[in-house]
Amino acid sequence: YNISKRALDHYGLRYLSQYFGFTTSKAEILTQERIAPTWASQPELVMQQAEQDCRDIRSLSDRLARSYFFQTQMIPLTFDALLRAGSASKIELLMMREYTRQKHSIPKPQVGSQRGGAYTDIFVTGIVENVLHADIESLYPSIMVTQQIKPSTDELDVFQQLVKSLTATRLEAKHALQSLSVESERQAADAFQASLKVLINSFYGYLGYPRGLFNDYEQADCIAALGQELLRSIVREMDLHNATVIEADTDGLYFVPPDNVRTEEQELAFVEKLSQALPTGINLVLAGRYKKILSYRKKNYALLDYRDRLTIKGSSLISRSLERFAKNYIQLCINCLLQEDVKGLHDLYVSLSQDILQHRWDVADFCRTETIRDSMETYEVELAEGKRKPSVAHEVSKRSGLRLKQGDRASYYVTGQHTSVKILENCKLAAEWEPNFPDENTAYYIDRLNECSKKFDFFFEPDKFKEVFAAEDLFGFDPLHIHIQEQKSIPRGGAAPPEDEGGEFGIWLDESGIG
Repeated sequence: YNISKRALDHYGLRYLSQYFGFTTSKAEILTQERIAPTWASQPELVMQQAEQDCRDIRSLSDRLARSYFFQTQMIPLTFDALLRAGSASKIELLMMREYTRQKHSIPKPQVGSQRGGAYTDIFVTGIVENVLHADIESLYPSIMVTQQIKPSTDELDVFQQLVKSLTATRLEAKHALQSLSVESERQAADAFQASLKVLINSFYGYLGYPRGLFNDYEQADCIAALGQELLRSIVREMDLHNATVIEADTDGLYFVPPDNVRTEEQELAFVEKLSQALPTGINLVLAGRYKKILSYRKKNYALLDYRDRLTIKGSSLISRSLERFAKNYIQLCINCLLQEDVKGLHDLYVSLSQDILQHRWDVADFCRTETIRDSMETYEVELAEGKRKPSVAHEVSKRSGLRLKQGDRASYYVTGQHTSVKILENCKLAAEWEPNFPDENTAYYIDRLNECSKKFDFFFEPDKFKEVFAAEDLFGFDPLHIHIQEQKSIPRGGAAPPEDEGGEFGIWLDESGIG
């Protein structure tokens, strides 16, 4: 679910049950440390929590596991093993099963690397109204099917059979999703088609996977090049029809339709007209309608739909490594910008800066949480051998007498008096924070607040930006003379706004190369 949605902060059961709306009980949550003493005095409370956990797990399974159960009917893995398997291994097992059935030899992986990639570009930055999202349905699988692309070593033509079958199943499920009205059924169906989407799109990644038995770098580059040209051709067609393309990304684009396209029926007809200009088997569909978009930089934008729901994409806007207060602040800033509420933006900054200085918050708002990838023993050995650098999570836990295991989570906050402290030497576990004797580094967190504010500097003139994001307000704040700068068009081949210096961005790759 999270590979395609990228919406979850972590995978704790309580968090997931709240995110998906499973839990309605307001009973007190017992931490792991409190279960044993509570069981001795009030065992009914422990039983109530255990029962609620079981209900949440069942609800989570009903919501997300159905598609994987369906995959067990296709892939030679047990349900448990399939949940843990990467997309590349699933594809390879499907192919190897057929090769084994026909008693055919298995090829060796090719040696080399992939050179090409997806086409992404940005043409307009700023805030734009009345935006449509058009998407090429299953772009890479469609290219593979229409162009009959397969690994050169696939002598039994299994690759093509799999792509065609799975793509047809996924598109059928996606179209059926539109007719469902019950929200729980829609979410389950969406999880199913999204899971198939990840698997199908991994066929392209598998071709460039170094350890894939049926890999083929030349074919992977061919698919990427064809995908780039298709998306560029759509951009050119939109230019010819006086549409304004805002951003293009891999298999879709955001744009403002021409002035003569106003109703939803006309929007559908316009996208259908563009689709007819594409090769047979390649379909462009209308994937979304939005009141406004905040176009920031490539693959980084925020969307406000017609129900005033906000969706934020891209780590340049919100990184998973940000503290909770920073994430909430950025979301509220984006919402103010989309609503063109300059005073609200200023009031938000003043209020939060005062909360930080006066310690009017909880440690959960400003701590960072990291998942321990290596045990304390492994960490200490690698550190002594010079194979890694010191880790804040390990060091702060060690100072507190904890011996963390792989998979544990460590939450810590920064102490000290100034902004340039060494975090490794100036931090404590979140559990050690005392609300009556707060010792968090307010100067450091004010600096973090200012770093977040700088993300929006190109929406204002420099002197106006300083007025909006200023805690000093002796003469009152007048928003009437401050205006959000209008959208900026970026020349083809030009540069988007500069990247944040020192920004944090982390990705992970599964074995199929999907990030």
